[in-house]
Amino acid sequence: MKNVDYRYLFLASAAVIIYLLYHDYQESQRNVIIPMYSNAYDYPSAFGAPQRVHPMLRQHQPAHSIQLVNANNQPITIVPHPWYQPFRWTILPQNFCQNDMKVVFVVHTAVSNKEKRAAIRDTYANMQWYKKYHIRTLFATGRSMDRNDEQQLEAEAKFHQDIVQADFIDHYRNLTIKGLSWMRFLRDHCPSVQLVVKLDDDLLPNIFGFMEDFEKNKVKTNKTFTCLLYYGNVIRDPGSPWFVSKEAMPEDQWGRYCTGTSFIMSKDLAAEIVAAVEKRLHYISVDDAFFTGPIGREIGANYDFDTYASKYELNDVHTEEKMMARSVYFALYPTVAALRRMFTELEYIYKVVTDAPDHFKDYAKVQN
Repeated sequence: MKNVDYRYLFLASAAVIIYLLYHDYQESQRNVIIPMYSNAYDYPSAFGAPQRVHPMLRQHQPAHSIQLVNANNQPITIVPHPWYQPFRWTILPQNFCQNDMKVVFVVHTAVSNKEKRAAIRDTYANMQWYKKYHIRTLFATGRSMDRNDEQQLEAEAKFHQDIVQADFIDHYRNLTIKGLSWMRFLRDHCPSVQLVVKLDDDLLPNIFGFMEDFEKNKVKTNKTFTCLLYYGNVIRDPGSPWFVSKEAMPEDQWGRYCTGTSFIMSKDLAAEIVAAVEKRLHYISVDDAFFTGPIGREIGANYDFDTYASKYELNDVHTEEKMMARSVYFALYPTVAALRRMFTELEYIYKVVTDAPDHFKDYAKVQN
């Protein structure tokens, strides 16, 4: 009997096994949809994406794939975009949500905007309004590349307990990540909240007029966006800050959506928005149009574009005049000093504060 070269037999067997494994893998991938983005970026590298997004993006991956059913009722597996998955919390407030809280004002802020946050806490976010109206203000932000700013924010958050921060770089291309972060926080920690008012930190809300409307049930709390109506085309210019790829948004128009400077949403929308976005394959950074446009329609949200149609002023030149006339409830303010001044005037206009009586040791009695 001739000697058998077992080396060749081993190699042949290994080749057959590898082929079978590869064939099984190919079959298993037929119903798997892989996101069509390059290196996890759906926008041009000209924006400095690797530096301005998540510094540890390679480690931030979806926890698992998702099983869905396609239009032909066939099971498919999708791998959602990693940025739609939860980012690690770096700052969470303690005991922020109380059982009697009704409304939360969520303010998008940059780490470095300490002066604005201080003015906001002295005005519409002052804790006295929690006692009167059962409302609180939550600041939402990402990380800063400036270590000094980060350290100051950590101290500020520890003292005030009103900041949420997740582990992504705070940048306008990451606003969708920021929005998902605070929605998850409210979903998980604030069961009694009925309404969310999203604001930018350069906008003054007339909380007195708004809370009068809320207490009179003029603001809907059942799966509804209440806001200023916007329309817009999807921008395809790669050089634009609002660029969205055709793969991410096939339609060329957003349809109806809410202006992002400020919009009101019933809190029950938060969980549904997060759940819907977490299934998406492509990252979209235009948060206001994305959340309140296609995602809102996908989850069957209601829209009220009428109640506050005339209550916004987005030109800060006219803010003070219209705020004092009580004709608008949400308006951009030009300076922090103007914010403080206008809010003080609103306090007097709505008679929530009054001047203390004058007490003189000697006084003249006027005779009739």
